[in-house]
Amino acid sequence: MAKVFYTGSRYVIVFTDRAVETFDQLKDQSPSHKKALVHWTERVRRFADGVDLHAPDQINQEGGGFFAIKSNSMSLRAYSWFCAEKRKNIVISHFIAKKTKKLSKADKDIMNLEKRNYTGVEDGTA
Repeated sequence: MAKVFYTGSRYVIVFTDRAVETFDQLKDQSPSHKKALVHWTERVRRFADGVDLHAPDQINQEGGGFFAIKSNSMSLRAYSWFCAEKRKNIVISHFIAKKTKKLSKADKDIMNLEKRNYTGVEDGTA
C-alpha cells in the first residue's frame, strides 16, 4: 500500500511500495547514491511546496502521463505520475540510478504496472 512521503502546500508526494524499496536500496548502496537521494529529497520537497522544476535539468516528461524527477548530483531518477483521483498527489513508482539516456522498456513497464496496481495511500487521507 502506498505511503505519503511528504505533504507540501501544493502537492502530496506518495511512494508506492516499490518506490520505498528502491529508495532504501539506493540509500544503502554507496555514499554517492545517498548524497543523490538527499538532493532529490530537497528538490521534491521544494516542488511539493510550490517551487517549479525546470526541464530538462530537474524534470523530464517520459510520455504516457509519466515524468521523471531528477537529482542534481548524479543520474538518479524518480519515475512518477499525477494521481487521477487526487490530482494533488504525485505518485512515485520507483527510483533508478540511470545509466543510459533513453527510458528503458523495463522502467516503462514498471511505471505502467505500478500505476495499474495503485489503490491510494495507506491512511486514505492524502
